Amino acid sequence: KHSDEFLEHDQVLVAKQRDGIRIGMWINMVVKNFRGALKPIVYPDIGLQVDVPRALNQMQIGIRLMYHPYDNLSYLDASGADDMVLGGVMTMDILALPPKPKRVKPQWVLR
Repeated sequence: KHSDEFLEHDQVLVAKQRDGIRIGMWINMVVKNFRGALKPIVYPDIGLQVDVPRALNQMQIGIRLMYHPYDNLSYLDASGADDMVLGGVMTMDILALPPKPKRVKPQWVLR
């Protein structure tokens, strides 16, 4: 599927949850100004929220948010520290978008 098929209110917001792992994707398809320094992106289906700074909101980008209820990286720490993560780990990736699809004829879309 393509991001323009999920477009609602000038943005794409998709979220899924399975076995405690939550994944959310936000895509800013139409650049708009907003008031304030931060824009909250709320994923109501999975109970997560991230605040996007104004500079990023004025670009066509995607944000992938992943939450793991466990720490899957601490065992890689070679320092021997006894620290551990409580409450899970959330990662956020900022993604560049490919060019928008072009309509050549009413029935043709180049992607």
